Amino acid sequence: MPIIKECSYCGKEIEVKPSHNKKFNYCCKECSDKDTLRRLIYRIETKENIDLKEWFYQKYVVEKIPLIKISQILKISNRTPSKLLEFYGIDKNTRSQAIANQWINNKERRIETSKRAKINLNTKE
Repeated sequence: MPIIKECSYCGKEIEVKPSHNKKFNYCCKECSDKDTLRRLIYRIETKENIDLKEWFYQKYVVEKIPLIKISQILKISNRTPSKLLEFYGIDKNTRSQAIANQWINNKERRIETSKRAKINLNTKE
């Protein structure tokens, strides 16, 4: 006889086998993913003592820091920042915007690219 319990995220009633009572807490994968993200946000906010939505908006939209760098700062998976963008409703940069952002305030990259270009131009003559 199945056990009836509530989804830990949305509260919807679900039926589970008695042997699966401790394993299954969500009605669907979407609820599981959202709850996992919610718990991650809570962990980061309490650990860093920040409002993650405002911090994320500041770093990504205003300061134009790439998602990969944000994941390194927060010490999270490389794929998680794009999930946070979706969760908070922040528009993701297009590829051309992302490439343009790589050149902003990046003297080292400009110098390195200039050196490579000079070498390539000199070898073609």
